[in-house]
Amino acid sequence: MNAVDASVKKTRGRMAFWDNIKFLMIILMVIGHFSDEQVRNSDICKSIYLFLYAFHMPVMIFISGMFYKREYAFRKIAFYLTCWISLRGALYLVERLTGKDTEFILFTDQGIAWFFFALAAFLLVLFLCAKVNKIFLLIASLVLACFAGYDQSIGDFLYLSRIIIFFPVFLLGTLFKPEQVQDFMMQKKKIIIPVGIILLLIWFSLCFFKLDSFYIYRHLFTGRNPFSKDVISYGPLARFMCYVITFLTGFSVISLIPKKRIRIVSEFGKYTINVYFWHWIIFMILDKIFLIKDLYTQSAFGRIVFFTLPVLIGILIMWIKLFDQPVKLIRKITDKIRF
Repeated sequence: MNAVDASVKKTRGRMAFWDNIKFLMIILMVIGHFSDEQVRNSDICKSIYLFLYAFHMPVMIFISGMFYKREYAFRKIAFYLTCWISLRGALYLVERLTGKDTEFILFTDQGIAWFFFALAAFLLVLFLCAKVNKIFLLIASLVLACFAGYDQSIGDFLYLSRIIIFFPVFLLGTLFKPEQVQDFMMQKKKIIIPVGIILLLIWFSLCFFKLDSFYIYRHLFTGRNPFSKDVISYGPLARFMCYVITFLTGFSVISLIPKKRIRIVSEFGKYTINVYFWHWIIFMILDKIFLIKDLYTQSAFGRIVFFTLPVLIGILIMWIKLFDQPVKLIRKITDKIRF
């Protein structure tokens, strides 16, 4: 390995490439959540939502799988479960304070805290299935995911639907090492980058110019819904098609990310979990005070402001160290766990 390769691989013990990807994915996630608030008012927001949801969470889950280490499994499970219940409690309190009449049902939830609970579930399953061949487990989990949509009872209880749908993505990540993926991307970049651009442009075109044909698959990309009446006759094939789209778009996005350290991006990429924890809390507070959801429907300038806000919110959360404190405290406590 030459000096150039080493420089793109690690910076201060971290791999800048993956921090760059995490930075972009978390910003796109916040934009996706903002878009979801306007899908009833705008086909553009429907297109943005569909385009982003195909890959932004799967890429984050895939990366989490790549960095899975069995010896830290229970420490991580404790960390994610503590983040989950802390976020659930914080969201509930903010909802009540902003005037929403919501119920707190511990194990049934439609909200964003699912990601933490699902990661804990993925780690537990892998820990318990350590002796099971991963290829067999991947095939079995894919088959289960493709047919799970026929069971109307699988849904938001224990985030079971999302766990089933996204587990194959996490498991796929464990089959690769971060260094290997990065090296492959570097060695084949003359081929991979043009292919990635083409694939993303195709998906972008389908989302924006063939929206009526593809928006029926929205519920499949979220991972939390059974098959809708539009796809129930070919549900497993529709689910598998969505996996293919996710794989191709996710691969394409990863291929286009710079491998070298980018001063602010690589640094902020270390704090993406803080954005996940805080962004919706901030959104609810801002919407209560400034009615930011109404910006989109007021004017063209309002739409620009509406889509600038998620970028600013994400960057500010990663920049202001105060937002790091809850997660930092949880990590400090759970890092003491030994198994």
